[in-house]
Amino acid sequence: QQQQQQQQQQQQVSSFNSSNNSSSYNNNNNKQPPRHKGKWILDADSKDFLEYPAELKENLRQEKRKRLAEVQQQMKFILESDDIQDTHGHWDCCRQSQYHSECIS
Repeated sequence: QQQQQQQQQQQQVSSFNSSNNSSSYNNNNNKQPPRHKGKWILDADSKDFLEYPAELKENLRQEKRKRLAEVQQQMKFILESDDIQDTHGHWDCCRQSQYHSECIS
C-alpha cells in the first residue's frame, strides 16, 4: 500500500509534462477537453511557471519529486489509520512486510 501511495504521488507530481503555453489546459491528459460551458483559466503562478525555460521546469519538477519523497520518508511513522493493515511491520514466519501478502515459508 505504501509503495502504491508513493507511485501515485510520483504520478501526480510528474503529471504535468506539457509545454503548452495556452490559457486552457486539460488536466485529465485526454485529447478532448472536459465538458464545461466555460474556459479553463490558469492561475498566475501556473502562467509564470509555463513561461520558464524547459530545462528549468524539469529541474524544478525533479527537485519537487525529491523533496516530496524526503518528506514522505520523514513522516512515514504517521499511519494512515489505526487499522492493523495500515501499520508497518512484518510477519515473523516469513518476514513479509505487507500485511495482506501470502506466507512464503
